Parts: sequence; C-alpha cells; structure tokens
Amino acid sequence: MTGPHIRINLLGGLRAQVGNRTVQNFETRKAAELLSFLALNPGRVYSRDYLAELLWPDEDPEPTRARFRQVLSSIRRSLGDESLFGGERGYLSLRSECVDTDLQ
Repeated sequence: MTGPHIRINLLGGLRAQVGNRTVQNFETRKAAELLSFLALNPGRVYSRDYLAELLWPDEDPEPTRARFRQVLSSIRRSLGDESLFGGERGYLSLRSECVDTDLQ
C-alpha cells in the first residue's frame, strides 16, 4: 500500500475522505466517537475492552463488547474499507499507513 488512502479531518467536525467520497454522517454517535478517538493517534494499539469502557463507562462489560463490535462494523460499512484497522485479537488500532489526519 502506498501512502494514506483515507483522510480524516477532526478539526471543524469529523469528516473522512474516501477516494472521491466524503463521509460526514456516521450511523451512530458512538461510531463517530470511536473513529475520532482512534484517529487522534493512528497506529497506537488499544485493548477493545478499554475502548468499550470509554464508550460506555460504568456499564456491564459483556453487553458492551457486543455493542462495540456493532459500532466497529458500522465504521467499516461507512468507510468501505476493512484494511483500516489492525491489532491482534482483543486489540485494535487505526493503521497509520492507511490514514492521514489533519492533526498530523
């Protein structure tokens, strides 16, 4: 893969440029929050449990794991790219070689 293929703008509202298409409206607010958080530090690996706790603090971990998978699936559908995310089982990162952000 040569260079970033998705541009994520965080300043002035979340927007993702995917080829000629701009995605501004995500299926849920939680999907936008997760993508924004991961875009702050592309390449940094987080545990999925940690990310779920950020999105749903003080809630039972078991149901939040299912919600987390739904949110992640929603982001993948919105952006249309499975290769954006990396990480071993139980961990997740936004692959820095696939993404460019306005904060970099």
